[in-house]
Amino acid sequence: MMRKKMRLITESRISITFKRLRDQNKVHRIRSILINAKQKAEILLVLQKQIQDRNQR
Repeated sequence: MMRKKMRLITESRISITFKRLRDQNKVHRIRSILINAKQKAEILLVLQKQIQDRNQR
C-alpha cells in the first residue's frame, strides 16, 4: 500500500516536471520568435529610411 502511494507521488512529480519543461520550451520558442520579429522589424525600418533618403535626392 505504502509503496503504491510512493510510486503515484513519484509519477505525478515526474509528470509535473515534464509539464514544466514543456511550458519552458513553449516560452523559449515564443521568445525566440519575438526576438526574430523584432530584428526583422529593425531591418525593415533601416531599409525604409534608406529608400526615403534615396527618394529625396
